[in-house]
Amino acid sequence: MPKTSTEGKVDSSTNGFVKATCMSTCMRVKLVRYLWIYINRLQLDQKH
Repeated sequence: MPKTSTEGKVDSSTNGFVKATCMSTCMRVKLVRYLWIYINRLQLDQKH
């Protein structure tokens, strides 16, 4: 069955939402990883 125009719009908007969510999640993961490495370096500096 051919998709209606409204279904196509919903699909595209959902796809965009998923992409935006993935991007924000990837940014959070990078930020957390960066902070974790930074904190580990601070702890190493304090030990010396």
